Amino acid sequence: LDGTINVVGNDADSSATRQNEININGGNNEFIGNLIVGNNSGENTDLTLSGVNLAKNAQVGIAQAGKLILTNDSTVNLNQGDVVSGDIKLQDGTVNLDNYTLDTGDKSTQEGGNQAYYSQSGGILNLENNSTLKLGDSGAMTGGDLKIDGTSQFLVTSEENGTIYPTNFLDNLTINDGGRFGAMNGGFADY
Repeated sequence: LDGTINVVGNDADSSATRQNEININGGNNEFIGNLIVGNNSGENTDLTLSGVNLAKNAQVGIAQAGKLILTNDSTVNLNQGDVVSGDIKLQDGTVNLDNYTLDTGDKSTQEGGNQAYYSQSGGILNLENNSTLKLGDSGAMTGGDLKIDGTSQFLVTSEENGTIYPTNFLDNLTINDGGRFGAMNGGFADY
């Protein structure tokens, strides 16, 4: 598949509570074009990918109040040139950060947050080639796998003296020699 998928919602409706949802079922096809979710209008816009693999060089843009939901073994690659200001929700599939920094806030942009937001309940998050994920302390990682190569880092950024409870955090954590996993301003509870 090649071209542009542009999910921008309905500009004629200024209601910020209106949701626009589109589901794309790909049968595990590879998409090599551009993917744009939302248009920074403040209108909530959801795009669910099911069995769709975005090519490594596909351009990805997720605007504020836009949400990309990955299900059924979908894959998205974030690298130079991609812009994420909205939400990514990984349920099943893979998110690859390749030489990419994603600095997330602690509230979904669809709920008034002003930074990108990341949540994961399954699937695999790969941090590769000097990538960084800074997860705000209410960013939700409740399952799935996290793999950090020897050049990348995962940081939980908590409010001052906050505590992260990792008991139901991940199914599997792999950190290659040189990779980093840490908490800033807070700490991890014993479990």
